[in-house]
Amino acid sequence: MAASFGEAVKKAREKKKWTRAGLARRVGVTRQTIIRLEEGRTTPGVQLVRALTHPTVFGHLPGVDWELPAPNDLPWGFLARLARRASGQTLKQVAQQAGCSVATLSDFERHVLYNPRALGVRPDRVGMRYAVALGFDDADDMFAYLQARDTTPWLDRIAAKFKQPQLVKALRPSLRPVEPVPEIDLNA
Repeated sequence: MAASFGEAVKKAREKKKWTRAGLARRVGVTRQTIIRLEEGRTTPGVQLVRALTHPTVFGHLPGVDWELPAPNDLPWGFLARLARRASGQTLKQVAQQAGCSVATLSDFERHVLYNPRALGVRPDRVGMRYAVALGFDDADDMFAYLQARDTTPWLDRIAAKFKQPQLVKALRPSLRPVEPVPEIDLNA
């Protein structure tokens, strides 16, 4: 999938007669990112896909029909990461139970676009092994969590199941540093 997307980007860039550096400046990445993308050596994240398919850049790319989440929706991968963090498990632990690679799980959590079928994730359901590995009762339970407006009850239940602190404490490292950051006097 990354290769076909990269080919579409390269063709669109060449059609507009833009350099790789010029495209990189337009979408806020490095020239090396564009090179890796066009060569199929990297898979773009949602933000980069949104930037590249923006009407002021390329608009629709022929042959690319990825469904992006609405800008206000939380990506499923992000919500899955919250559940994993609430359980206190590592990527490796969940990947082993779900029967996938750490890289696949990491890509999904970071919402890098790829085919998430290895985890059983589809628009209408999730895989049982993955759901149970994260601490959900079953695949339907995880799917309800992904669709919910308030995910706190599920996250608190998972934390309790794995004997972890509640949601706020489980996510503390990603919300703020343990020690306060000293203020820097820029005038000194």
